[in-house]
Amino acid sequence: MTPAPPIGTLLAEVTAAAAAAAIPHAGAGEKEEADQAAVDAMRDRLMSAEIDATIVIGEGEKDEAPMLAAGERLGRGGFALDIAVDPVEGTSLLAEDRDGALAIIGAAPAGAMFDPGPAFYMDKLVVGPNCAGHVDLDTPLEETIRIIARREGIRTDEVCVALLYRPRNADYLSAIRRAGAKCLLLDHGDVGPALLAALDEPAVHAVVGIGGTPEGVAVACALRGLGAEIQGRLAPQLPEERDEVREFFDDPAALLTGEDLVAPGPAWFAVSGITGGGGFHRVEADGDGWRTRSLAISHDGTGHSEWLDLRVVPAERPSRVR
Repeated sequence: MTPAPPIGTLLAEVTAAAAAAAIPHAGAGEKEEADQAAVDAMRDRLMSAEIDATIVIGEGEKDEAPMLAAGERLGRGGFALDIAVDPVEGTSLLAEDRDGALAIIGAAPAGAMFDPGPAFYMDKLVVGPNCAGHVDLDTPLEETIRIIARREGIRTDEVCVALLYRPRNADYLSAIRRAGAKCLLLDHGDVGPALLAALDEPAVHAVVGIGGTPEGVAVACALRGLGAEIQGRLAPQLPEERDEVREFFDDPAALLTGEDLVAPGPAWFAVSGITGGGGFHRVEADGDGWRTRSLAISHDGTGHSEWLDLRVVPAERPSRVR
């Protein structure tokens, strides 16, 4: 019997399968079809794994179709995990064949993962290992940028801060401009830039602003393994969301650390590039299959990350490219 792969490698296989299923839809304007293909591939690989996984952060509402919805159980049995999935982070990017579409998954032992409930939006600050423990979400951003410059050993005008280009983040954009820092404006998705901020020799030094709560929880799994930091605060945008958040959480205004989003202890994460860009390779055709590049991140006592080249043949398990 072939032994089960380590959890980080398994998760990389899951995202590779999703990325390979999604890439044929690149540029076709088919957001729903691409997302469904990635969901189906991710679900199939998880169902065949020797784990007992519960979806905490999933894809859509649970209905008659299998959609990796919150509360679903997956796997053949084994180690109990909480799972956060986004089979296509950046469906609009994929539909238009633009850089930045990713397949992502995070995992932690059962019961460890923050349940965002009705909270769709979170105000976030992500920094890399050099700045972890030295910044605070409540500190004015201009001062935070100066702290980042000192910790990274660079000038303030060399600091690059990423944020989603939305009206709700206008004050952050103004603060970045006042500080004289560079700004990477994101059309969609802040997971990729958050990972780039956490890697060696970062092209992005911080991610700020109001984005998705589910993405914040998922990326917290990765940042633990990379020694980086995330802080957040729920930031509901609509009156009905505010009401539901107040009912769901005892303290909806609390500052959330990485250990609030994923309880102290082990965590795992994987990401595969779909359309490429930002250090994440594009899926490439390879004979009767697809060649993918995935980043697997594990924290189980110490952090470990590894880039994996995986070949995916439809209806088969991904394998290492040699």
